[in-house]
Amino acid sequence: MPTLLPTIDEIAQEKKRRVLLLSFPGAGSKYSKNPVRKYLLSWLELAGIPFQECGDDPSISGYSSYQGEIFVDVECHSNDEDYKRLTKFLIGPDDDSRFTRIALSFHSP
Repeated sequence: MPTLLPTIDEIAQEKKRRVLLLSFPGAGSKYSKNPVRKYLLSWLELAGIPFQECGDDPSISGYSSYQGEIFVDVECHSNDEDYKRLTKFLIGPDDDSRFTRIALSFHSP
């Protein structure tokens, strides 16, 4: 049965703040088998950082089928401990992305 997911814009409006979207370029409809996505979701669960599946911004990409996008419920600033842990996980010691198949984008209400 199809499920209607909120878009990242709807989440930003509900939260009344800037929010973080993680997407997985190239995964397409096979997102559930994407090992990088699986690893990230496991890490988020172990870290106790809330997240939920959501749709991308329809004003950018139009409405489309779900491609594995994730809203991560952290305050997007350097004072938030969960945000710091997430960025430390995603960014390597050389300040380069640790994962080439994860795209981060911020959305404001």
